[in-house]
Amino acid sequence: MFSNLRVHIIQFPSKRWGFVGTLPIILADEVPATEADVMGQRAHWEREEGSRLMTWKFPTFDTADDARNYAAARKVQVQA
Repeated sequence: MFSNLRVHIIQFPSKRWGFVGTLPIILADEVPATEADVMGQRAHWEREEGSRLMTWKFPTFDTADDARNYAAARKVQVQA
């Protein structure tokens, strides 16, 4: 169903660069969830212990090359 969607790099209105598309979790960091994450249903229980609510946050970058290098280091192919 989602096989034709890819990972793309775009520049956000904040002038930072980041990923859009079908994003693999390997590009994200698991961080403690905020109240907004819980209310927005973006929180999940921690994988190892299951005692803390966590969420996935994707980093943003100063340049498109930084984002491309980050993805390449994690073996994720991005579209131009």
